[in-house]
Amino acid sequence: MYLKICVTRHIVIVMKDSYLIEIRLLGKSKCETRNLILQTSKEYNIQVSRPIPHITLVGGFNANNEAKLIQDFESISRKYGLISYLIDGIDIFPDSGVVYLDVQPSKELISYRRELRDKLQRYCNLCEYDFFEPFEFHSTIAMHLSREKAEYVKKKIRHDKKYSHRILRATLLKNGKILVEYDFVLRRMLSRRKALSKQGLSKTFKKLNDVNNQWFPPETHGKSFLIRIWKSLISKVHL
Repeated sequence: MYLKICVTRHIVIVMKDSYLIEIRLLGKSKCETRNLILQTSKEYNIQVSRPIPHITLVGGFNANNEAKLIQDFESISRKYGLISYLIDGIDIFPDSGVVYLDVQPSKELISYRRELRDKLQRYCNLCEYDFFEPFEFHSTIAMHLSREKAEYVKKKIRHDKKYSHRILRATLLKNGKILVEYDFVLRRMLSRRKALSKQGLSKTFKKLNDVNNQWFPPETHGKSFLIRIWKSLISKVHL
């Protein structure tokens, strides 16, 4: 068990490490979501520190065996390919005063999150929200608001972006910092240093582009490809 000892003048407080599994938004959606968070906090006087756009999958939670946690996180992640999801629209959790971007999960994302939760609950103290079904996938824009302010902010925000994504990486955090990260494109675990490396992320995007081109060769892109498909279909109909 991993513990932190906080000593005050008269009291010794023992605090457990806190873990979280999330999807960090990357690329254009990360930049635009981060700007949306900062703009919203400025316009509506909402306190925010350093926004890191993400989608929580499991947590926060405590774990008695960090090595096993990392092992299970990797073994479950390895079972999946590039999981898709869609970010579209803004909504709120009125009872908790949260304004968020709505995430529409694929069946694979739902399965991945459930498998992580079911495996970890055997030896981790999970949050009650981890067991809510259907799970509300979301990316937070603002939090700790009153119900009235949350509803007001939702009505006023202008955001018509829609992001169709695949999970490139899933992140395991410890006390708010990256512990390890699984790269679904490179099919391997990354240390904190490698997860934060811009050069490493470039390799991920390059590999993703290579994979995409294997499925859709350059000469098949664009209108000419669609025209060839259409002519092929027409010829079959006439036959």
